[in-house]
Amino acid sequence: MNPFFTEEGGGSLCISPALAVLLRRLRYSNLRVGICCQDDDARPQKETLIKGLAATHSLNCVSLSGKHEDSFNKFSEAWNGTGPVSWYITSKEYELFFSQLKSKGWRIVYVGAESDIRAKDGFSNISKLEELPITICSFNKMVTCDKLTLMIGYVMKLSREEDFAKAGIFPMYPTENGLLFVPLTFELPLAQQLRRLDALLHKATDEIIQIDASSDFSKGTVFSPAFCELKRNIEDMPEFCVLDPLNNIYPLLDRHMIQNIICKLDGFTINGQFKIRAPRFLKVDTFEISSLKDGLSEASLSFPVIVKPQVACGVSDAHDMALVFKIEDFENLFVPLPAVIQEYVDHGSWLFKFYVLGDKVFHIQ
Repeated sequence: MNPFFTEEGGGSLCISPALAVLLRRLRYSNLRVGICCQDDDARPQKETLIKGLAATHSLNCVSLSGKHEDSFNKFSEAWNGTGPVSWYITSKEYELFFSQLKSKGWRIVYVGAESDIRAKDGFSNISKLEELPITICSFNKMVTCDKLTLMIGYVMKLSREEDFAKAGIFPMYPTENGLLFVPLTFELPLAQQLRRLDALLHKATDEIIQIDASSDFSKGTVFSPAFCELKRNIEDMPEFCVLDPLNNIYPLLDRHMIQNIICKLDGFTINGQFKIRAPRFLKVDTFEISSLKDGLSEASLSFPVIVKPQVACGVSDAHDMALVFKIEDFENLFVPLPAVIQEYVDHGSWLFKFYVLGDKVFHIQ
């Protein structure tokens, strides 16, 4: 099976899902990346597809044809220089071409090859394309010869990953701070990947299937089977660094718990500094007007108020909210229960988010 291309009905050619994801990741990896069209039986359709991929992902495109003896000269001219370490990823063997590449310091990676057939200097084998990022990052960390270089794994939904990558946050080559980033994949054994990492950055809420708000969130939160396996592996590595520790996410899933935490700010007073007050709130299990009147009064809530589901994230209806201007508006209100009613403050669309890493505090506006 070709790990790069597949054929659909009617013989039309398309790239494999694994290659599509890989190209999106390499585009923003801080690595120079190109696509080489080199195939004895290459069809015009395939070459057109490859050139289209290169244009879509802003990659170099090298088209080789003719005798293998001439391929290296054409390739060298088209590629026009390399970095300190270069990789050629392939699922086919071109012995003369590869020996010439290897003589110039290139490393050849065979995808899908048997692990024992080419295990020699300058050659590597990986079983799946998904293994390529961690292979590259591990090698980049090794050649830096800097013990301070850290390889950070990350796991989150692909759309979120791409947003971060576009901002240059997930390079596969070490940054000035000695950090490089590699996507964790559920297509490979997790324990083997974790042992190669120095830390794991996760967005666990992307892997939530459902939340039962009627029970403790740490017990009522159901993650995907793959993420549950990741949790089990992390639990078997107590010294492994996880950002954030998985148990720390549960308060952030519960708006009622968040309110109670923020209310503790009232006890902090620093002379000459502004004091932050938590919004007044009321947790409710029903929108029956008769039971709401007394509760709103006791919570010192006046209209307008904003009504939010108690579940803060991780499920599709977590952001189904409503602005309520009078008590009668609670009738037929389509906000999931249980819910949290908060005083509404017109903030002019300005939001401040604070992040804490160790003893450092970061904020964005």
